[in-house]
Amino acid sequence: MAVAPPGSTVFINEIHYDNAGTDSGEAIEIAAPAGTDLSGWSLVLYNGSGGASYDTDALSGVVSGSPGTFGFVVVTYASNGIQNGSPDGIALVRPGGAVEQFLSYEGSFAATTGPALGLSATDIGRSEAGTEAAGNSLSLTGSGSTYGAFAWQAPAASSFGAVNPGQTFGAATPPPPPPPPPPTPCAVSPAVTPIHSVQGSTDVTPCAGSVVTVEGVVVGDYEGPSPTLRGFYVQEQDADADADPVTSEGIFVFNGDANSVALGNVVTVTGTAGEFQGQTQISGTTTITVTATDQSVTPASVTLPVATADYLERTEGMLVEMPQTLTVTETFQLGRFGEITVSSDGRLPQPTNVAEPGAPAQAVQAANNLNRLKFDDALQSQNPDPIVFGRDGDPLTAENTLRGGDTVTGAVGVMTYTWAGNSASGNAYRLRPVGDLSDSGLVPGGVVPEFVAANPRPTRAPEVGGSMQVAAFNVLNYFLTLDAGTNQCGPTGFTDDCRGAESAEEFDRQRTKLLAALLKLDADVLGLIEMENTSGVEPMADIVAGLNAVAGAGTYDYIETGTVGTDVIKVGLIYQPASVTPLGAAAV
Repeated sequence: MAVAPPGSTVFINEIHYDNAGTDSGEAIEIAAPAGTDLSGWSLVLYNGSGGASYDTDALSGVVSGSPGTFGFVVVTYASNGIQNGSPDGIALVRPGGAVEQFLSYEGSFAATTGPALGLSATDIGRSEAGTEAAGNSLSLTGSGSTYGAFAWQAPAASSFGAVNPGQTFGAATPPPPPPPPPPTPCAVSPAVTPIHSVQGSTDVTPCAGSVVTVEGVVVGDYEGPSPTLRGFYVQEQDADADADPVTSEGIFVFNGDANSVALGNVVTVTGTAGEFQGQTQISGTTTITVTATDQSVTPASVTLPVATADYLERTEGMLVEMPQTLTVTETFQLGRFGEITVSSDGRLPQPTNVAEPGAPAQAVQAANNLNRLKFDDALQSQNPDPIVFGRDGDPLTAENTLRGGDTVTGAVGVMTYTWAGNSASGNAYRLRPVGDLSDSGLVPGGVVPEFVAANPRPTRAPEVGGSMQVAAFNVLNYFLTLDAGTNQCGPTGFTDDCRGAESAEEFDRQRTKLLAALLKLDADVLGLIEMENTSGVEPMADIVAGLNAVAGAGTYDYIETGTVGTDVIKVGLIYQPASVTPLGAAAV
């Protein structure tokens, strides 16, 4: 089961689990559109030390409020009723057992029992230290109508049963009813069960908990100890595939630290069907028998954009080919996890770069979401060495880089639904073009996709005419308050850890490099990103003072904003008064 809470319209909105002394007033608040029937919904509490559930609380009734608004349901607990983290978690569960949200505090963990079995909790990133007075809570702030529009904040005065301070709800519609159960039950054969029968026609196997025997060709081999995937992918031979386009013919076999198969082997596997991290798998294998070698299958053809968010479920575990020319649209996690994101028809735009904020930008984002796919390596490790995705099928080096806008055509790999081994890159469909059947030469392809340079780095900014330069610069956590000792940063009531330099020496080095870069830009208007957002601290004043010390008094000035929002970082503008004059009040 894949859990995607950002789009949820029924969600956990406020939590209190710890305070100084005996915990009191513990509660969990659910926000939902007015008119939502919560009958059959439940909250399941989890202990992170072992991943087991320890309490279940049924929800009921219809959420009150005027049509188009949000209402709240609050579940209260006796003293010390909610465990105090390091870590612990909460699952919000729909009727029928589907998990709508699985959140944790003070870290993440995987559930070992209950409805969230096999899922990893998403850490909300905020916690109660147990030193705050009773009457505080963790709550969401922001503006929107889905969970992903809001952000968790540090402990502040609780507001159970009402809109949180700093929170604005948009128009709301009740969520659709839960989907019907799979129409076809698992039909386990005493001999061999087709893989498409084990996969079923939804994202959850109908054979969960059943011992099954499957047979097919090894199309992806990722065996061995961690940080490998610790298993292999087996796919039904072409002659045995069914005619149903929504049932996958591939499946993952978890094999621990063993190394039992090779690419192109035909294997018979007996084990227990289930889900792990949202991917259907066979585990607890009792037998793996190789019956033939050097066999192949026909890769399924996949193109972007896909029709729906779950469209790729039909190819989960299968060898696929992407005949299009795809473009590298994101490399943010390339160094950390060895993964990139590709898209069709060029790089994806930031929505507000091409559309007005609100519904137009949301429509662009929705289209972007259907036109992107991760390419990942064969490991679940951080900071891999080498990084396999460089140009021309060679690893990434200082001389052989990979740049946004580079392209790849005809990539072949196994379509997986996995994480990167860390919650910073969670469960998603990922093409694994390394360790797949094409590496063996049994199907066309190559060991690593051949990325082609298609976006040369300019040596200078293009000449565009005009008389004014407007630029933007990410100052990378420019904090005047050092990240040292007990220092806290952020607006009053929303303080949190500082994120900038840890020593005066480190800050001086950062400041010197930043001022040199900004002076070289010589922009008339300059937007700055990731500056400290602490009450009574103004990093733009420091930056402007440093610039004017070199460029001359009055050369630069800044727009005074005070603190912006509730995060510890903010955006801002500096400008050259000789070129431009501010008008009106500052707005974000």
